[in-house]
Amino acid sequence: MLDIGAGTGLLSILSARAGARSVDAFEAHTEMAEVAARTIKASGAGDKVALHSTMSSNVSFLPGDRRNFLVTEIFDCGIIGEGILPTLRHARRSMLTPGYASIPQAATLSGRLVASPDIRRLNEVTSACDVDVSTLNELQTRGHFPVRLQTWDHTLVSAEAGLYHLDLTQEPPDPGQAWDVVFEADTTALADGIAAWFTMDLGAGEGIDTAPGTPSHWMQAFIPFPRPVQVIAGHPLTVSLSIEDEVSIVARPVLPDDTGLAGPPIEFEYESILMNGANL
Repeated sequence: MLDIGAGTGLLSILSARAGARSVDAFEAHTEMAEVAARTIKASGAGDKVALHSTMSSNVSFLPGDRRNFLVTEIFDCGIIGEGILPTLRHARRSMLTPGYASIPQAATLSGRLVASPDIRRLNEVTSACDVDVSTLNELQTRGHFPVRLQTWDHTLVSAEAGLYHLDLTQEPPDPGQAWDVVFEADTTALADGIAAWFTMDLGAGEGIDTAPGTPSHWMQAFIPFPRPVQVIAGHPLTVSLSIEDEVSIVARPVLPDDTGLAGPPIEFEYESILMNGANL
């Protein structure tokens, strides 16, 4: 069995206790690997768990030595931000047998359009001490980053839509691909981006849900638009999603022209948008 991103070694230990004959655990962070080594030894699982203080991508197994089970927890709020895509590709090519099983089996990212000047300001500057520092925005984060949604005033302004699905028993899509997602706006507002969360299938009817209000240590993901986009209740907005550098989900609204509108124009001030707090 493989445990990629072993952390403290907890999943390796539990796997050994559940009957795994042997576990190859990979933890690249040196200090964390030292913690894992002590934890595994103290648990009595050291005869079954071999700890490797390196990236799993640095190791290959001969075909006859490859493992038939994968356990991994290298997921961020947007699923892919800790490098699961290149890690999975390498493991499938060089470490796992055909037909291997996996925990988790799959993860699905979903989201809604969100209007929130407060969340946008986490990634945008205008002036400081009467000095225009807006050129710094050339370096702003293009892709998703974590937010605790209920912390910030916001309005969710569309129905929920599926954004991305990863099956850990299948080959991930090639880098550089883009795909469209259509959101049905249910509120007229300026949408700043997408608030996203995932569900994770652990098998045997068990799962993890990181939607707002769920008891999860994972935050939600905010996927910013390059600039706010006006959406009109009852009108769809198509958003082109892509994966940048294999770890970042980037969103660009598909607009019919350069007006920044997703529906018929309507006049209102950005700062006067009604924010109703935890509109979840």
